[in-house]
Amino acid sequence: MNTPLSIVHHPALDMGKLAVEQIIRIMEAEETIPVQTIMLETEVIVRASSLRKKPLD
Repeated sequence: MNTPLSIVHHPALDMGKLAVEQIIRIMEAEETIPVQTIMLETEVIVRASSLRKKPLD
């Protein structure tokens, strides 16, 4: 069986860059910084594993 699986693509590189930026911002701050939520877009990539099979007649 060699069915391509559906996946959720997430921007790992962007996540890493933002994490480093936030760490630097926290380290350089003189006062406590409030928690910040950052939302990045994801994408569902549908492949053969999620496709409906045609019913047999």
